Amino acid sequence: MRRRSLAARKVPSSEVMGPSRLLAPALAAAALLPPAAADAQWRVEAFTGTAHNFTTPLTVHQPGLPDFRMDARYDTRPFTGSPYYSARVGWWRGASGWELQLLHHKLYLANPSTEVSHLEISHGYNMLAVNRALERGGLVVRGGAGIVWTFPETTVRGRKRPTLSYDLSGFNVAAGVGGRWPRTTRLSLSGELRLTLSWATIPVFEGEADVPNRALHFLVGLGYRF
Repeated sequence: MRRRSLAARKVPSSEVMGPSRLLAPALAAAALLPPAAADAQWRVEAFTGTAHNFTTPLTVHQPGLPDFRMDARYDTRPFTGSPYYSARVGWWRGASGWELQLLHHKLYLANPSTEVSHLEISHGYNMLAVNRALERGGLVVRGGAGIVWTFPETTVRGRKRPTLSYDLSGFNVAAGVGGRWPRTTRLSLSGELRLTLSWATIPVFEGEADVPNRALHFLVGLGYRF
């Protein structure tokens, strides 16, 4: 019986697909494919945006001095210094889910006075909330509550706070409505209109100040579900 010899053929480099050439289209396909049918799934979202702050009372308490109260207006300045952002992770089963959301809000006093000549919470009027979310008719409605911690920089009655640090300051409640587009892919564009009501007390020089906040937030970003 005649034996056949197999001659090795040299494969041109153009026909060879290395791992890097295979990985890019695979990742792109995974992002666009619908998620596997399952009751439970994780969702991760990251947002930028801005907020409108409603006028709220600002009250300063310092021992030995009369309390000072003013109607405070605040700017957000989302892209000045530390950026304004939000991040959210959620666990969903069917059309409802539980979420943990961080909102890095920013406040700049827009109408300083003689007593409060500077108030800036630009490194975070941070709100961490646990949300309950329901998806109905292509929209997601959510409500949540949690804590507020801040990094205030203040000048009150001519005196700056001598040390700067993060402080656990209060609590917040929130409600929002949003959505994601397209809804059938893993990677999607996300948006939300979110109302937050916060109560916070921050340290000032030899005293403290009550700095509540009422704000309407406009969030846009990207989401991914597993």
